[in-house]
Amino acid sequence: MSSQKLTMKKNCTIFFVIQFAFISFVRADVDIKLLCTVDLSIFQRGEQPNRSKVITIVEVYESGKYLSLIADNPEAIPSVSTTTRNGGSYTNYSDSNKWDLRSISYGKKGAKMDDRLTIDRNTGRIVSINDYDNGAILGRAEGFCEKVNATKKKF
Repeated sequence: MSSQKLTMKKNCTIFFVIQFAFISFVRADVDIKLLCTVDLSIFQRGEQPNRSKVITIVEVYESGKYLSLIADNPEAIPSVSTTTRNGGSYTNYSDSNKWDLRSISYGKKGAKMDDRLTIDRNTGRIVSINDYDNGAILGRAEGFCEKVNATKKKF
């Protein structure tokens, strides 16, 4: 095998090892996985509210100043994070008793999306408010979460 092919193979191997290590590091920061049952209400201007009961998983990632609350059902509960995209912003109101993030972002056509997600770390109560385009569509989810892995002490 030529030295050029060996170098390319070595570089590819190093790239994949680094990429795997980075992904493993990021995933290792999962503090907790929550199973949440919420009552969801969706309001659209001029229409009756649409109400349903939803069960969703919310994963909490916390590392230093980074906090991310990621739901597996973003139509019911928005995923919010201390990272921003598309000219958006976030406000972290969290403390030792609650995770509380507000995220503002903008769609391709300029529609404002204002999402706030709060989880009480003592009771498991969850409240999510989603405001799309200044009230054109408003979603509200309220309920309770419990830990998926009961051996984790932190909630």
